[in-house]
Amino acid sequence: MRVSSSMMFDAAVTGINQQMSSLVHLQEQISANKRILTPSDDPVAAARAIEVQQSLDTSNQFSTNQKSATSALDQEDSVLGSASDIIGQIRDLAIQAGDPGLSATTRHSIATSIRSLFDNLKGVANSTDGAGNYLFSGFQGKTAPFSGNIDTMNPSNADITYSGDDGQRVMQIAPSRYIAVSDSGSDVFMRTGNSESVFKTIATLVGVLEGSLAGNVSTAVTQLTQANSHVVDVRASVGSRGNEVTTTSSMTNDLTLQYTTQLSSLQDLDMVKALTQQTQVQTNLTAAEKSFATVSQLSLFTYL
Repeated sequence: MRVSSSMMFDAAVTGINQQMSSLVHLQEQISANKRILTPSDDPVAAARAIEVQQSLDTSNQFSTNQKSATSALDQEDSVLGSASDIIGQIRDLAIQAGDPGLSATTRHSIATSIRSLFDNLKGVANSTDGAGNYLFSGFQGKTAPFSGNIDTMNPSNADITYSGDDGQRVMQIAPSRYIAVSDSGSDVFMRTGNSESVFKTIATLVGVLEGSLAGNVSTAVTQLTQANSHVVDVRASVGSRGNEVTTTSSMTNDLTLQYTTQLSSLQDLDMVKALTQQTQVQTNLTAAEKSFATVSQLSLFTYL
């Protein structure tokens, strides 16, 4: 086979280009601290990395959902605590008003205080979250659940209406676990174990104290006790759900760490090895360039 000057030239250029390409690729890997920049770098590891990344993304989304669920349940727990406190205050006032020795003026004064607490309770029942969604309106997040007031002339006509629904908003916190992150106002405040809502119970109590309604305070005390017990039960349910989210979150964090470690082992660059290869390739490139410079000055006639 005859070897021409052009063949020698082309071979030298090809060798230099290969060394340059290897050097550039190594520099890109070092800059990104990634062993796999394209699937061709390691097809098997690249395919596995895609699977692990998808699992990691899913795990991160569940972690985000868990944080949102915890926030929602913590807020509901706090609001229910306020509602329980208010109902308890009204119950204490009702017990105080049950003293047969109280004057009508004192009873009216207590009724005035209860009216104020009634408004406070309605405000709590209309609490919103950070996004402006009502906590106790079921699926009707943008609709204020409770409206109305105690009739001034006839407290028994407490025109409190519920405009939400019976829905419970849920959130997926694990592949096969959805958890309720809200409770409907109809369940918390309108069905309290009595034949009437807690608002109706309070309005009736006001009517009795102001003398516009017949009745006795002890009935209201019993009903308020039942209403408060119901709110406490709902709050316990919220706490139980919060504990489940916390447990699930711990497991998700463990999975996230596993996926992150796997992805690192598949993709991350062995920096020491890469720098050693870079030095070797740089040396080879320098040698190839020197060799090309020498060859390019030669002519086949030199060897005749």
